[in-house]
Amino acid sequence: MTQFIQQLVIGLSDGTIFAVLGLALVVVNRVTGTINFAQGEMATLSAFVAWTMSAKFGWPYALAFAFALVVSFVLGSGLQAGLVRPVAKRGGFGLILLTIGLFYLVNGVTGMIWGYSTKSFPSPFDNRPVSVLGVYLPQRQIAILVIAVALVVMCAAFFRLTTFGLAMRAAALQPTESELLGISVLRVQTVGWGIAASVGAVAGILVAPVQTLEPNMLQPPLLFAFAAVVLGGTDSMVGSVIGGLIVGLIVNFSNYLMPDLQTLNAVIAFGVIVAVLYVKPNGLFGRPVAHRA
Repeated sequence: MTQFIQQLVIGLSDGTIFAVLGLALVVVNRVTGTINFAQGEMATLSAFVAWTMSAKFGWPYALAFAFALVVSFVLGSGLQAGLVRPVAKRGGFGLILLTIGLFYLVNGVTGMIWGYSTKSFPSPFDNRPVSVLGVYLPQRQIAILVIAVALVVMCAAFFRLTTFGLAMRAAALQPTESELLGISVLRVQTVGWGIAASVGAVAGILVAPVQTLEPNMLQPPLLFAFAAVVLGGTDSMVGSVIGGLIVGLIVNFSNYLMPDLQTLNAVIAFGVIVAVLYVKPNGLFGRPVAHRA
C-alpha cells in the first residue's frame, strides 16, 4: 500500500506539470479559438531566461522567476499582436500553421542563443526526502505539486472573480456582443496570450531543475499536455487540470507496472487522445458544439 501511495503521489506530481501546460493551451484556445503548438517552446525559452538571470547574473531565484514571467507575458502578447492577429483575421488553417512555424522558430532561437548542451538549473527546494503519511517523497516534488495547484486555483479565481477575467470569458464566447458592450476583444486576446505564456513559463521553470535544461526539454511533457487537454476538453480549464492529473497517473503507473515499456510513453499519450476522440470527442468537460444545417 505504501508503494501504491508513493506512485500515486508521483503520478499526481507529474500530472500537475501536464495540467499547467494544458491550462496554458486552453487559455489560448478560449481567447483565440486555436491551439498554440509553440507553447512548450515558449515555456522552455522562459526557463532559459530564468536560468540566465539566476546562474549567470546571480539573481535570487524568486527575482529570476518573476522576471522570466514578465518576459513570457511580453513575448506572448507581442507574438499575438504582431504575428497571430493578422493571420487570425484571414481564417482557415493559417493560424495553426503559424503556431507550428513558431514552434520551430522559438526552438531555433533558443538553441542559437543558449546552445543545445544540457545545463543544470538551480532550485530553491531541497531534494532530500520527507515523510508524508508514511511515504518518503523528495521536497522538490512536493513543492512542484503545491505550486502547480496554487497556480491553477489562482487562474480559476482570475477568470471567475475578476472583471477582466470575466471580460475574457465573455469575449471568447460572444465576441460580437462583447464588442457592443465595450469590451476590446483584440486587447483581451493579446492579454490572453500573455497570460498563457506566463502560465506555461511556470511549468518550464518547475520542470527545469528536475530534468536537464535544453531547448527540447518540454516537447515530451507538451505531448502529454495535449492528451490532457483532449481528455478534459479543449475549452475547459478544469478539464485540462483533471485531464493532466489523469494522464500523469496513467503514464506513471504504466511505467511502474511495465518498466520495460517506458520508451512507449508517446504511444500512451496518443492512445489516450485517440480513445477520447472516438468515445467522447468533446472531452470529459468540453461543451458540445451545435452546427446549424
